[in-house]
Amino acid sequence: EIFSKKMARYYDYRIERREYNGLDCHVFIIDLKPFYQKRQQDKTVIKHMETYFEVLTHQVVGRSYHLRYDGIFSFNVKMKVDVTKLEDNFYVPTFIAYDGQWSVPTQDTEKCKFSMSLSDFRRPVQTAQK
Repeated sequence: EIFSKKMARYYDYRIERREYNGLDCHVFIIDLKPFYQKRQQDKTVIKHMETYFEVLTHQVVGRSYHLRYDGIFSFNVKMKVDVTKLEDNFYVPTFIAYDGQWSVPTQDTEKCKFSMSLSDFRRPVQTAQK
């Protein structure tokens, strides 16, 4: 719903051109408007999001998010995902970073921070269907 008429008033949207992991990219950026950042209202979950599209193919090659909510349960999470093209235009996530915390009533706050690199992908052998 981030693009719905109801939610769009909370956000600024823009497009830039940047290099990302050596690729020429269009970057679509969504930011919570400063007015709403200061008010601490929890009418939004997405606080910031960037999506990187390779200029030549329009393929998503990266994305980062900041999600936050404070209510009966609360969370504050930042994530980053890089996507790489393998042979035959097959795209896979090759890097994931996560830094966040969750709070649920009656439970201890959970915190987690990790990053992982993924490699050595092998496409499954496709068998002919009968």
